[in-house]
Amino acid sequence: MKLSRMPAWPFGVASAFAALLAAWFWVVAASTASLRFGHCGPATADATDEYCQVAAKVLYQSYWAAALAIVLAVVAIWVKVRRHEHGVGA
Repeated sequence: MKLSRMPAWPFGVASAFAALLAAWFWVVAASTASLRFGHCGPATADATDEYCQVAAKVLYQSYWAAALAIVLAVVAIWVKVRRHEHGVGA
């Protein structure tokens, strides 16, 4: 099945879930960093203790999830536009 003939809503739903996942990862990273700031200082990925690297690693995961959400949103918009151009449906 051609991508331009697929409905756009699955990509939109997947984008929304990826955005929610990115937000959740960011909240976890921020709260983890604030809870460990007294012991570790600012969270960095090159900290000596694994305990102190966790917040930075989760923050990087939130960036990947946000990038995935953006890519899926762009695909959803592209599919919607292509369907409209070809008169396939709404």
